[in-house]
Amino acid sequence: MNYYPFHIGDYVAHTSHLSWEEDIAYRRMIAAYYLREGPLPLDVAAIARLIRMRDSGAAIQAVLDEFFVPEDSGWHQRRCDAEIASMKAKQAQSEERDDHERERMRRHRERRKAMFEALRAQGVVPAWDTSTKELERLCSEEPATHLQREQVEACNAPATAIPTPTPTPTPTPT
Repeated sequence: MNYYPFHIGDYVAHTSHLSWEEDIAYRRMIAAYYLREGPLPLDVAAIARLIRMRDSGAAIQAVLDEFFVPEDSGWHQRRCDAEIASMKAKQAQSEERDDHERERMRRHRERRKAMFEALRAQGVVPAWDTSTKELERLCSEEPATHLQREQVEACNAPATAIPTPTPTPTPTPT
């Protein structure tokens, strides 16, 4: 666990009676607990080595007795266990959301691919960046409509290739 919430007011309220050595031991024990994402070992010497305080066995034991509970798996700290459980629950929810998003995107890509293939089979080749909404519109129309529309527009356009002669004015006798 790379991050944990640290509530300064709560910490000071519960630890103001500790000596500086006990305070340091407690902070390091909490950090080790979160890094391990689990309880500290039952052996006090192993904890002292883990938190780099080999000569502070009495301070470590005092902190363990006050803030930790010994169980078969090691020394547990109630608040640390709750924060770790909360973090793991958030990770599970995040993974589930990510899985849903990946599945949604996979279905979206497959649908676009199917629409492109259907249009190409009808002789219509849309641009690669055509919006999904436009692809849906093109797929819902009759196959010949696209070609007819282009032809109708072309047939109604003015003929620009054939020049229209302008009448030449004839001089009138005066």
